[in-house]
Amino acid sequence: MATEEKLIRLLIVDEGFHKAEQITSSLRATGMHVRAEFAEDSEDMCEILENKTLDLVLFSIDLPNFALSQAQHLISECGRHVSLIAMAKKVNTEVVVRAIDEGAQDVVASDSLEHLIQVIKRESYHINIWRRAMRLELDFQESEKRCQNLLSNSKDAVAYVHEGMHIFANEVYMDLFGNPDFDELEGTPIIDMVDPSQQNELKAFLRDLSKNENETNELELELIHSSGEKISATLEFSRASYDGEPCTQILIRSSADTSELEEQINYLHQHDLITGLFNRQHFMNELKTSITQAINSMHKSFIVYVAIDNFQTIRDMVGISLHADNIIKIYKYLKISYYSRQPDSYSCENNS
Repeated sequence: MATEEKLIRLLIVDEGFHKAEQITSSLRATGMHVRAEFAEDSEDMCEILENKTLDLVLFSIDLPNFALSQAQHLISECGRHVSLIAMAKKVNTEVVVRAIDEGAQDVVASDSLEHLIQVIKRESYHINIWRRAMRLELDFQESEKRCQNLLSNSKDAVAYVHEGMHIFANEVYMDLFGNPDFDELEGTPIIDMVDPSQQNELKAFLRDLSKNENETNELELELIHSSGEKISATLEFSRASYDGEPCTQILIRSSADTSELEEQINYLHQHDLITGLFNRQHFMNELKTSITQAINSMHKSFIVYVAIDNFQTIRDMVGISLHADNIIKIYKYLKISYYSRQPDSYSCENNS
């Protein structure tokens, strides 16, 4: 990855190949690792954008039949983060303002190679920072998704409270207190769900927790079920964050072995119950993973959508409840729905 980030992939759009060679040679002479492409018109540029990974586009605004705004439009259409640097024979305030307004990050005089080299170095650095930030953002999203799945499928009761109020609780936690819907629990103070004789003890414990003064992160409490029944439990508290906000995590551990149930829930979470095929949710998760890999590995990915011809008519003829699903089962034997250039990355989707 470090080697890739040192490489600068250029596209030089100018009317003379000699100028492109001069720019490339000057950059390499400074010790920069450069891979350059050359284009003379919009057709060349479009083809290169579709087939090559680029960091920077150096664009001559003196081309007679190719405007800077057109180049920016092509870059936007390709869906990649590519910096655009304008080159002009004459540079003045009016030229700079117009070029930046049309999408250029900077404007450099065509005969000022030293200035161009500094601008390229700066933009290359900014692009690498952006890509690292994107990778971290994607990694963070993946981590949050995994954490959310773990919380939802946990056999332990888990909740998050902010300033003493509930902002999240999994199903086990809600079942423990007899709350069928989180809307009933959201915003409820945790203190109200504890026996009145222990509320002051809980307040002091949470106050010490915020100051890191607790000797232990566990507390034995008498909790109150929505029916009024008391529940004796050991609560484990820890500082955490939820949706970027600081909060307190509450964990009430269960001694029951629910591994088999969790496995079944996980299967149903990813498969269609009747056909046994991977469902839309699984497909979307795999798609997001493929996008992350494409961004990190700099390779292209593709989606192939396969559907049964005239399926609506077939379903009307044979019925929805059973026969239509039997027809869909043929997808079980097709390893097709989407794939990337990584040959082991594919998934099937139930298109019913």
